[in-house]
Amino acid sequence: PRLRPEASLWNIEMLDGAATAGQDFALFLTRDLQGFAEPLRGPVRGASQERLREVLVSRVRAAQQALPRGDDALRQQIRSFATAAPLLLDITRKLRNEAGLTAEAASLSEALGNRALGLLAQLDEQLEASRYFVPASGRMAGWTGGSLDAARLFGVPSLGALGELVGEQRTAVATMANDLAKPLLDYLNASEYRPADRAALITKWTRIITEVDRAGGGAPDAPVLRMSTFIATDLNTIDLENCRTVLGRAVSAAGTDWFSDRVRAIATQVGERCGGLQQAAISSGYRQLADAFNRLLAGRYPFSRPGDGNAEAASLSAIAEFYRLYDELGPGVTTPLPTMAASNRIFLQNLQRVRAFLGPVIPSQDAAEPGYSIEARFRVNQGDEVGARDIIEWQVYSGLQATSNFQPQRIVWRPGMPVEVRLRWARDGFVTPVSAEGGFVDASSRTVAWSYRDPWALVRLLQRHAAQRGTVIRPNLLMFESVVERIQGSPTVPLSGPDGANVARVFLELWVGGNPPAPPPGTPPSPSPAGRVELPLFPAEAPGGTPVAREASSNPSPAPRRRR
Repeated sequence: PRLRPEASLWNIEMLDGAATAGQDFALFLTRDLQGFAEPLRGPVRGASQERLREVLVSRVRAAQQALPRGDDALRQQIRSFATAAPLLLDITRKLRNEAGLTAEAASLSEALGNRALGLLAQLDEQLEASRYFVPASGRMAGWTGGSLDAARLFGVPSLGALGELVGEQRTAVATMANDLAKPLLDYLNASEYRPADRAALITKWTRIITEVDRAGGGAPDAPVLRMSTFIATDLNTIDLENCRTVLGRAVSAAGTDWFSDRVRAIATQVGERCGGLQQAAISSGYRQLADAFNRLLAGRYPFSRPGDGNAEAASLSAIAEFYRLYDELGPGVTTPLPTMAASNRIFLQNLQRVRAFLGPVIPSQDAAEPGYSIEARFRVNQGDEVGARDIIEWQVYSGLQATSNFQPQRIVWRPGMPVEVRLRWARDGFVTPVSAEGGFVDASSRTVAWSYRDPWALVRLLQRHAAQRGTVIRPNLLMFESVVERIQGSPTVPLSGPDGANVARVFLELWVGGNPPAPPPGTPPSPSPAGRVELPLFPAEAPGGTPVAREASSNPSPAPRRRR
């Protein structure tokens, strides 16, 4: 029998008549057919089978009635099919088993199976078109920063209303699953008609029914309940800082069912919006940071280009102001990311290192008195030194404080204090200094002094004398060179260094750290400063920021003294 191609309902009375005809035929075979003579039984049986086929086919065809148009048409079709399903299964069995009409039975089974699958597909389209558990159209763009308003996202006025909406939609899906999809699946399972190209649809709705039932039974891990909590509770806790964490937790807990797909879809939308807002916030924050850097620090020593010896000194107050903004913007802006432009990323990396280096001298309510604690280690990197054994005394000065190889101690440096390194050759030795680039030579005492007196004198010292060669290069390793000559009448021992000049080349290392509280009287200082810091590369300009013109400074860095 052919089924109507258009939507239709089933006349149960006619289908019941078809089923009754099958019963009558079975009774005829067992009771009346035996009354015919043996030679007539075959022809009579064949005629009766043909008659049964005609009755069943006509009754099934006639049982299909046109469906009135309306919004509830699909629901009516499914409920009618569900009511007719037991009779249709019975008619199919009678065609195959009692009437022996195997081909007709298979044809009817396939047609009815396709009708059930078609209804299920329409139900599935209706489910997806309903947009259950989907944010309201256009509302995602309303999240412009701060905390996500989950109620507004779903187009309702409050979280209470959002909970009610989720409950209503859960009820609607449960009704579709149990009242409409389940009868169709029950028919398909009983008829054993499951074409491979519709397996995903059948699996999807089978799982929906299962999970609806589990949620109804209160299973704590039911995807329906996890989805409900995610929408009505978790979403409202999201902000630009935690969105990846909250969404990642929800997605990792999701399964392979339709309700978990809804969680993933929401998480994808929210995640994309969050990422866009984060990127916008990062870009805006970076521009704010870059503009502040260029306004407050760029071009001011030590935030100046190499060789710019006349650069004005950056003030502590300007550095503190900049890093207050740096802290206010937070890691979301100040963390270098692989997605950033390389120049921006390098700038932020340098800012992190500068922050670590300048931390001890930036004024802070929580810190001790700003300043560096310094210890000097003399005659390091001995594999590369030349003539260091002729030097009898090594000294490092910070203001009026000094540490030396004879009296090592911790000294303190604060911005504005001068620093000086002095090397003295033995008076009864055979070698005396003659000249030193950037240094002052006192021939009478056989001393060379390298002195820096600008506000960032320590930084200047570390930069000017950073060791550029040697087999062992350590942080804050400094190199000092002086041309020397042999005293007249001294033993003729070669003095030439590796480059052919009569040069003394020596190294010392400065351990620079935070300024800890002074130890109690009589207590020796700790062996090394707390929180050791290393000289960073100071950026001279923020890429992407507004450039600021600088006037030439009237405070040049000190020129080297001439030999006296």
